[in-house]
Amino acid sequence: MVSAKVSAGDRSPVPVQPEVNAYRDVRMYAKPLSEMRPTLPRTQKSYARTLKAFAAAAEEFLRW
Repeated sequence: MVSAKVSAGDRSPVPVQPEVNAYRDVRMYAKPLSEMRPTLPRTQKSYARTLKAFAAAAEEFLRW
């Protein structure tokens, strides 16, 4: 959907999908922030691993 909007030059907001709201409400807001804090040490290796994991998750999301 996002790719189609960008290709068409459509700059209107992307409508929020119900499943995104459900995920946010059930999985994200239900978990205390203290449980979401990073557990890896703050090193270049950890940072690189985190970015690679984020990139993989973004690629998977874009295939969805």
